[in-house]
Amino acid sequence: MSDYTYFDFDGHEIRVGTKVICMDATVGTVMSIDELDCDYDDELGCAVGYGPYVYVQWAEAEGLDKFSGYPKNNGWNDYPDGPSAFIFEDLEVVA
Repeated sequence: MSDYTYFDFDGHEIRVGTKVICMDATVGTVMSIDELDCDYDDELGCAVGYGPYVYVQWAEAEGLDKFSGYPKNNGWNDYPDGPSAFIFEDLEVVA
């Protein structure tokens, strides 16, 4: 079970299986969610965060589209252990 919660811009929760749209009326299904991860970047000399990512399968397209989220809170300082919720503003949950 995930320690994170994912939302669209309007605050509707996104989970695997959720129906979403992006900028048009084409409905897609959330197929998977990659949680927040980080790795050490030798060139930068520091840790770099990646994701989280939501992968959507559109009704009339092949392959998956990948969308990136950002922390819902105002910044890392709001939560000593990092953010626990993320927003995907390009996606909108549909009923």
